[in-house]
Amino acid sequence: RYHKHKSVAISAQLPVKNWVSIFKDQTIADAVLDRIVRNAYRFDLKGPSRRPTIEHMPADAGDDNKTASE
Repeated sequence: RYHKHKSVAISAQLPVKNWVSIFKDQTIADAVLDRIVRNAYRFDLKGPSRRPTIEHMPADAGDDNKTASE
């Protein structure tokens, strides 16, 4: 129904060749992965992490415990 009409973005740290290990059933793994990668655009990112390191983060960055009144 939605073939080539909708977009789906999937991000994973696990290489595609290892995705089969996530599924208990090999047949289901093959079917799901076939549909995911058939017309996919893949971006394999290399290099160091682009996440900020602790020493470069602002003092209040990542503090999810603050309330709106603070």
